Amino acid sequence: MTTNYKYKTEVTNCVRQHTPFQVASWKEIPENDIKTLWLILKDKFNFSDDVYPYVMKQVQDQYKNRQYHLYCRYLKCNECPNDVDTND
Repeated sequence: MTTNYKYKTEVTNCVRQHTPFQVASWKEIPENDIKTLWLILKDKFNFSDDVYPYVMKQVQDQYKNRQYHLYCRYLKCNECPNDVDTND
C-alpha cells in the first residue's frame, strides 16, 4: 500500500471512530473530538504542527463525505438498520 492510501484510510477510520454522526455539521463537533483526531493522525504519521490546517481539511472533507453517504443511504432511501430505533 502507498503512504497516500494508508493516510486516507486512517483518516476515514478516525472519522468513523471519533466523530459523532448525530451532529448536523462539522462546526458542531466538540473541540475535544477534533483535538483527538489531530493527535491520532499526528502521532501515526509524524506530522509537524505546520500541516495541521491541511490535515484537518482532509478530515473535514471525509466527515462531510461520510455524512452525505449516510444521508443518502438511510434518510433519503428510508432504509434503517435493524438495530437502530426509527425515531433516532
